[in-house]
Amino acid sequence: MAPKRGKGGSSGGNPSIPASCPGAFSSQDSLVDFVLSILVFVFFVAVFFSRCSSNVRVSAGKKLIGLPYVLSVICFLIGYACLWISLLLRECEVGSYYDFYYWAIAVNILIGIGNWLLLFVIVWTLNTMLQEHLGYRMNACKVICIVIIAVTGMLTCARIGLNSYNLWTVPEYWLPSETEILYDAYPKLNVAYWGFYLLSTITSGVFSLITTISLKSRRFLSSRLLGWIVTLLISNVIWVLLIMVLCSSAIIASLDSWTTRTVVGYTADIFQALSCLLFIFVAKDSAWSMETSTGTNTIAAATHHQPIMFIEHQQYLQDAQESEKLYYQK
Repeated sequence: MAPKRGKGGSSGGNPSIPASCPGAFSSQDSLVDFVLSILVFVFFVAVFFSRCSSNVRVSAGKKLIGLPYVLSVICFLIGYACLWISLLLRECEVGSYYDFYYWAIAVNILIGIGNWLLLFVIVWTLNTMLQEHLGYRMNACKVICIVIIAVTGMLTCARIGLNSYNLWTVPEYWLPSETEILYDAYPKLNVAYWGFYLLSTITSGVFSLITTISLKSRRFLSSRLLGWIVTLLISNVIWVLLIMVLCSSAIIASLDSWTTRTVVGYTADIFQALSCLLFIFVAKDSAWSMETSTGTNTIAAATHHQPIMFIEHQQYLQDAQESEKLYYQK
């Protein structure tokens, strides 16, 4: 979210500016940018406190919003805090104008790590959790998820590294220097990164949806939980798709208006925060405990008082009404 690079800014000499705040946010664009960054930050604060106050007792729910999820939200929280603080310092003319780009490096690293961790949760944690409830321990789906996480991790490192280098060399580039900025390479890498991220999100969503429908057909999940998962998947695809459109516009110049780019960018941020919030609703759903009690405890109770041969060959012939009752409780 740093401003476009170019040979502008200071006209020469020391770019340091006295610390003062008259005329801050005199531009409508800068004010809108600041307000929207605060809005996204507040949204992630709400997500963080919702996670801290959530009382998830089922192990499946705790796993879904476990350490990777918490670290992802923390990265977003600190990243957007750095963003609006840097915007405020720039408008108040505190320190060097180029300090904004050093803040941008921190934002780039934090949000980049947060994006990868969020993908880890949606691709690996959610899918493996659903697969295990369906009775699968290792299959092709999990192998594909591992490959997706590994490739995205490498692309994340490359993207963070290249963008941080470009931001770090901006001051030297504006001043007389022979420093070379790999500016043209970053938009292409960014499109490749988000293109693969979008493909990974859709692929993971298809896996999750298929598994969820299978669990629903076996009455292991409620319709409400199915609705939460579908809403989560749709929200996740929306924000990634919006980011993909925004990054592509940097190459094909399809979004020339600053207003359009800002609306698209911050709408994607809101949907990303919404996706983080939806994880909590999925984790807190009571259907996880219902599945555990009917899928494990009920079967254990039914097998405790019956001979093994009876269970293997006659459990659907004897006491049909009781068996039907147990089945429909799932």
